[in-house]
Amino acid sequence: MNIERAVNIIGVLAVIASLVFVGLQLRQAQVIALGAQTQARTDNLTAIFLASLEGNEKVIELSDPKYLRSGVTNAELPIFNQINRIRALSLQNAYQQYQLGLLPEDVWKLAELRIAVTMRGCQARYMLFGQATPSFRQFLDSISEIDCPLDDSFGLR
Repeated sequence: MNIERAVNIIGVLAVIASLVFVGLQLRQAQVIALGAQTQARTDNLTAIFLASLEGNEKVIELSDPKYLRSGVTNAELPIFNQINRIRALSLQNAYQQYQLGLLPEDVWKLAELRIAVTMRGCQARYMLFGQATPSFRQFLDSISEIDCPLDDSFGLR
């Protein structure tokens, strides 16, 4: 009778272990699906924003991070803002992928550096805040090192 009882216990433990394994697999599949959905949403919005910039030679110049700190002319502002909408989407996507555990630490560190550089430029940072999910906004608030004047923090002239 002891052997039969031991076999039953082992069988129950095997069933429990397989259920735990299946549960973990389902959780992993859900995380991957959320990551794919986030990436697809970012790709679609980026494509829309990029369409208006195609063929514009100023895009390359205004994509230089030095403009995050120095500002742009009134004529350049619409292009600059569109570039920063795309930048904001990309950085938020990196944050979301990292939070899901889908972005390696070294890649996240690079994205975090880009976020910090963008946050130092008052003209561009409003795009990050303007398109941020609540959790990303909370992250941005936590790393904000400077206060932008109200008349510049929203990129309006």
